[in-house]
Amino acid sequence: MNSKIIIKFKLLKKKDLSNFDNILNPKNIMMGKYLYVRLRKLKKYSPVVWRSFLRKQFYINGKLSFHPGILHEDVLFTLNDILLANRAAYINKKYHYYRINNESIMRTKINVKNLYGCFITYCEILEILNKRKYEKSVKKAIILSKKF
Repeated sequence: MNSKIIIKFKLLKKKDLSNFDNILNPKNIMMGKYLYVRLRKLKKYSPVVWRSFLRKQFYINGKLSFHPGILHEDVLFTLNDILLANRAAYINKKYHYYRINNESIMRTKINVKNLYGCFITYCEILEILNKRKYEKSVKKAIILSKKF
C-alpha cells in the first residue's frame, strides 16, 4: 500500500495518538497526485521531507532516495513521494516547531551550488513527467509551481 501523510509536526502526546484515527477522516484521504493539486491550490504544499510521515514499505517499494550531491534534494524526494502515493492526507495541525537558522546553506545568497541543485531538480522533474502519465491538472500544478 502506497501511503503518505503530510503533517505539520509537534511532539506527540498520548492523547494525540488516541485521536489519530479521527484526524485521518476517510473523506480527506486521496491519491497523492490529487492531494498535491489540492495543496498547490490552497498554497499549503511545502517540499520539505521533515513534514512527511512515510511508511517504511512505501519508501522501499517506491525506491525513494535522495539525489546525491545537490542542494534542494528535498524537492525531488517530496514530489516523488506524494505523486507515488495511492493514499495520502494532509493534517493541518502542528506537530513540530522548526527552528530557522539564517546562516544555513539554504538561507545564504544564491551561488553555483544552489543553481546547480535547481537545474538538476528541474531536469529530474521533467523526466518524471515524461516517464509517468498524469492528468492535465496534475501536470499543470507541477509545471506552474514556483517551488516544486
